[in-house]
Amino acid sequence: LKRQLRLGLTFALYSGVTSLALLAIFSWETFPVCFIKGVGLTDFKKTSEYIISLLLVVAMLLLYRNREKFEPTVQRYLILSMLATIATELSFTFYTHLYGLSNLVGHYCKIVSYYFIYKAIIETGFVKPYDLLFRELKLREEELQRANEQLSRLAVTDPLTGICNRMGFDDMLANETRRAERYGTPVSLVMLDIDHFKHINDEYGHHTGDRVLKQLARLIKANIRANDLFARWGGEEFMIMLPNTNLADAGTFTEKLRAIIEHLRFAETGRLTCSFGVTAFVAADTLDSLTSRVDSALYSAKQQGRNRVILREAAPPPTIPADSRVALNPA
Repeated sequence: LKRQLRLGLTFALYSGVTSLALLAIFSWETFPVCFIKGVGLTDFKKTSEYIISLLLVVAMLLLYRNREKFEPTVQRYLILSMLATIATELSFTFYTHLYGLSNLVGHYCKIVSYYFIYKAIIETGFVKPYDLLFRELKLREEELQRANEQLSRLAVTDPLTGICNRMGFDDMLANETRRAERYGTPVSLVMLDIDHFKHINDEYGHHTGDRVLKQLARLIKANIRANDLFARWGGEEFMIMLPNTNLADAGTFTEKLRAIIEHLRFAETGRLTCSFGVTAFVAADTLDSLTSRVDSALYSAKQQGRNRVILREAAPPPTIPADSRVALNPA
């Protein structure tokens, strides 16, 4: 699982160990006694069976921990094979003669174990070879996709407050205004700015200012609808997009939000107020004209004393006086 296996060296080591074991049993006669007729297995043999069973349990745990590297059917068959082998080893610890029931059960369990190995490696290798060959590639593709999705989220997320950032907001606002223009549905825009935020940073420090921004973001997020979009526009300025909301309803909502913020007491700075600008999208708007108009409304709120909501409608299109019109078909 973790490193490239050197097949030649591995085969040589296994062959060497097997040869030594066979020589110890049949030629040197130095291998410990494993079975005594009429008595059963010796302590050495029983201990060996328990150790084998323990190693198989460890192998199952490792297989489960690395389950994402295996095709699910293969993993299931391998675990069943290990369980059958454990049953084999434990059955062998009970038999006292070669034709006893426990010895018979042990060998049947061994056959079942081999059957599951066959199902896992041979049959699956023929039936679903590409699932086995390309599983690692598929896992890497899934990891890459998750990483790309995370990067995409980070690209449109403000790192301080965790809400949408300006780039993400611009994209969503463009989509929503296109939908509003196509279907004739209203959409309003709210821009807010923390009053005297520079004073907070100067008196309490920037760390306190950051905590205020995060607390305010949580408060506003808890008081908007699920389909509203809330974003940090920059510094202490925030934007709220209100789909399916006309200017009057947006003004009512914003006034309620202003009052909620005004009555909140921040732990370190006490009372906090915000100024708000509100406008609604019209068919002639571009993103620049829409955001410029709501920014102008916010500026007016600050000029008029702060802690207030200013609504601004789009200017009506200019009209041409009747006497200045050019006749298309003069008599």
